[in-house]
Formats: sequence, structure tokens, C-alpha cells
Amino acid sequence: KKKFRLLKHFKARFASHEAGLAKPDVRIFQKALAEAGCRPEECVFIDDNPEFLRGATKVGMKTILFTSREKLIRSLRKLGVECGELKN
Repeated sequence: KKKFRLLKHFKARFASHEAGLAKPDVRIFQKALAEAGCRPEECVFIDDNPEFLRGATKVGMKTILFTSREKLIRSLRKLGVECGELKN
């Protein structure tokens, strides 16, 4: 988590190795939703591996393929997410 400074801007983060499950297994996404207390349509899963987006999509989460910080900000804004702090 220290390697990816961008993560500090997100309230909830779940790492697959901490959950004991592997992406794209839908159970990891179900566990993350349960721990966050959110409905799938309220969440966005971001990853740089397109295959890993599959599981999140299957449970109803929005997904973003991470390719760059700038594209991530644009994609989040399209979803209506305020991204002012992500500029820094």
C-alpha cells in the first residue's frame, strides 16, 4: 500500500492477499462488499489487469481498467466521483 500513494485517497481498500482469495473469484468481491457495507452498484473496482475486472462485473460493481492516473481521474469523474484531491 505504501508503494501506491494513490490509494490514500480511497476510504476502503481490500487486498486479495489479505482476504485469502484470488481475483477474479467473485467471493473476494462479495467479501469486500460485505465488509464495506455497500451494495455492488455503489462501488468501483479499479485494477490494471482486465481479467480481474470480470469478478467485480459479475457481482454488479462498476469497474475501471487502470492505465494511468489521468485516465483514472477521467473515468471516476464520468461515474460522478469527486476527484479534486487526486490531482496532488
